[in-house]
Amino acid sequence: MVNPPTTGNALLQVDVQNDPHRPRIPSAFNLPGSRYAGVYRICVDQAGEVTSVATRRSAGAPQIDDGFRTAIATWRYRPLEVGNEPVAFCYSLRLAVDGPPGSGYASR
Repeated sequence: MVNPPTTGNALLQVDVQNDPHRPRIPSAFNLPGSRYAGVYRICVDQAGEVTSVATRRSAGAPQIDDGFRTAIATWRYRPLEVGNEPVAFCYSLRLAVDGPPGSGYASR
């Protein structure tokens, strides 16, 4: 594995604002003014497919982390190249999602 020269976000090729890539807050936690933020370790193969997502710091509840990991697993990346060869990489992402209004992707 190679650490990318920039964050993995720079290689992201999906719109995380739209389904099925958009991280969601389970309805029981989706309260006005709420914000859930966690840190996740994402590993990506040479083809740009997510191979694993692990929680490094919880967003506050297992149900929230499960939903965030499920959405992240659908993300696709432009392959990272080193010497014109695609390589696998891992990186850590801080993901924050706000509750209503506009409950959806908030920041990275």
